Amino acid sequence: MKELYCDDKDWFRVLCDENASSYVIEVECGGIAVYTVCIQLTAEEVALFTKDKEAMRGLAAQIRKRPNQFGDRTVKCNESGGSTDSR
Repeated sequence: MKELYCDDKDWFRVLCDENASSYVIEVECGGIAVYTVCIQLTAEEVALFTKDKEAMRGLAAQIRKRPNQFGDRTVKCNESGGSTDSR
């Protein structure tokens, strides 16, 4: 996966596969125990990201607050950064 955007302030980054056919937002979550959640972006979210990269901050905040609400869109994050689709 190729990193397209990294927001160190809000602890998230957006990545895409080599063909730019799959986009993922990777969000650092937790407090004492920090863990990473990778969510497959919808076509609408990709369009929004294309127009305004910082618009993903709101989505990152939603994921951080309630990661379980995105369970159907969660993909496995791999150790080198990015994700591998677990479906």
